[in-house]
Amino acid sequence: MSKRVCLITGATSGLGKSLAIKLSDHGYRLILVSKSRNKLKSLLKLISGNNHKIFKVDLSSLKEVKKFVKKISKIDILINNAGGFYYSNNLSKKTIFLNYYIPYFLMKKLVLNKGSKNKIIINISSNAALRSNINLKDINNLEKFNGWEIYKFSKLLLVSMTNYFSKINNKNKFISFNPGRMSTNFGSNNFFFLKKLSQIYLFIFGKNPNYAADEIIKIIKKPFKRSHLEINLSNFSKVFLTNFQKKLIKKTNKVLKLKIIV
Repeated sequence: MSKRVCLITGATSGLGKSLAIKLSDHGYRLILVSKSRNKLKSLLKLISGNNHKIFKVDLSSLKEVKKFVKKISKIDILINNAGGFYYSNNLSKKTIFLNYYIPYFLMKKLVLNKGSKNKIIINISSNAALRSNINLKDINNLEKFNGWEIYKFSKLLLVSMTNYFSKINNKNKFISFNPGRMSTNFGSNNFFFLKKLSQIYLFIFGKNPNYAADEIIKIIKKPFKRSHLEINLSNFSKVFLTNFQKKLIKKTNKVLKLKIIV
């Protein structure tokens, strides 16, 4: 049985919950992160083994995440699964932090800054990235966009960074995985009508998260050599250009107050 340590964000529902249950059955030690302590405690009752850790963290808050990473000494696998959107314009900062800045920060602090090797980083992407209409120059001026537009933009940026890290760091595996539509509570952060509309849509067209979880476990057990992209981003080829990616890194590190990654 494996004793590798896997950190999963957004672990108490949807894909994160499926991964937690299945990975525990495979013998992995888990670090489970969610904004609900009660749901984390309930999840512990469903998973195998007893050497897991739970952390209540608001993953849209850089302050909370900074405190959290100081408590983590070692991981072998990082799954940036948590995601969602706050439709209201005045919550644009929370949307991009949850979907882009925090996953980037976790990669930087838990993998890239450790001089580590043989780690697996899986960032959950989305088909929505294909429909992003926001330009990189607007990254610091997102108040004029609604949460859904920012969600699409943030997922595109995360795919770009996954690709970049896979190019500059051959000691670890950086994977971008698109699970497709899933029957989850995605969109539950929003007002009643939008929340219900999201739930109905995903109930009708979404697949069971267990299918995506099984595919991710296959990837973990036999990882790809390079960043694995599940969606066709040919129309956004510029996001894979090194010059674009370096500009994005500078802007991102400035927001997070991190040193520049060479």
